[in-house]
Amino acid sequence: MKLILRLTFLLLLMPIITNAQILGQWVSRTSPPNLMDPIRVHSRSRDTVVMGGFNTTVAWSPNRGANWFTGKAGASPFSSDTITFVKHVAKDQVLASWNYRINAVRTGFEILETKIGRNGNGIGSIQNGQENMEDAYFFPYTGIGVMVGQKTGGVYRTTDAGFNWTPIFCPNGSFLYRVDFADSQTGYVIGRNGSMFKSTDAGLTWASVPTSWIPIGTRFSAIDFVTPLIGYLGTNTGAFKTTDGGLSFSRITNTSVRCLAFWTVNDGFVSSFISGLARTTDGGQTYLQDPNLGFADMSCDKQGYCFGVNRQLYIYNNQQPVGLEDTWTQEASFYPSPLPSGEALQYYLPAGLSYQIQVVSLEGKTIYKQDNLEGGKGELSVYFPTGLYIVKLQAGGKHWQQKVIVY
Repeated sequence: MKLILRLTFLLLLMPIITNAQILGQWVSRTSPPNLMDPIRVHSRSRDTVVMGGFNTTVAWSPNRGANWFTGKAGASPFSSDTITFVKHVAKDQVLASWNYRINAVRTGFEILETKIGRNGNGIGSIQNGQENMEDAYFFPYTGIGVMVGQKTGGVYRTTDAGFNWTPIFCPNGSFLYRVDFADSQTGYVIGRNGSMFKSTDAGLTWASVPTSWIPIGTRFSAIDFVTPLIGYLGTNTGAFKTTDGGLSFSRITNTSVRCLAFWTVNDGFVSSFISGLARTTDGGQTYLQDPNLGFADMSCDKQGYCFGVNRQLYIYNNQQPVGLEDTWTQEASFYPSPLPSGEALQYYLPAGLSYQIQVVSLEGKTIYKQDNLEGGKGELSVYFPTGLYIVKLQAGGKHWQQKVIVY
């Protein structure tokens, strides 16, 4: 009888042990002593991570949390003032927002105020308290970024790594909350009240995405698009998945989602303070779950190396790195767009591959072609007349394209 009870006990433990082996790849790190309860985190690589918490404190580590630099993103007299988002913009720059201010922070944490709403279009400036900035996305290596604010639902765009911002779009009453781009052109913003908008030109214009499938009263909390068509959405009623660019969504979890992060169309995490952290490797069909671990925020790079925060920092070491050929289509970028006539079109392409490139006009005429463009950062040795062009790329058996406007 005792043997049967022991065997039964061991069988009951088996799924828990399996889950611990998978989710146990999360390792905690000691947070900086002067960073109270980190609530936002962001990383662009497996080494560099930035965090933000209460009392407008920002922390930066260039070595996965082994050493920290800390600083204030604002001289707030209130300990309740918190960082609403923090982004690692470039090698030596962080963008942080707290309540009604936004600042650019460089290595050593010299505070540089950024400007917004200076073009007289009536939306106003952050520093006058008319926006509560909630999230931002920066295109790799370009200095181009898109930011959203909650109160008036504004979308803002920068071309100088966040030092100056131009109001782009203001759907009043939408309470815009999160922004994410699947590639250098296709992006989505969501509002807490269940609104969603989509851009196909790097954030220059936005169109409403119908959300009639959303139950009344649903509030959006998180968004992560892995490709222009496949993305994940977190809400207070569960997580949803789309495979058609937001035209329709299917439910993949049933509990309130705080945050989620995916690095391939199938691999990712969904976090809930109700049911804990869930890991899926098949796009949300099945999960391994740890009810004792949940995050306020997560950030994963394209290789599946992740950071999570819940009073302290956690690091996930992905044991199955993703091949470059599976990620380059998300990071390839040609900029600026719109491009002034007479200027060279710049590009960033992940290194390690040789690309076939063709630039065609709206009429289908080939303007530029090269069969062995090496990855990295550079510019095309050709100048385009005014018009609309399509840049077409091939590498690793995959195809990709981007629209470029020349004015």
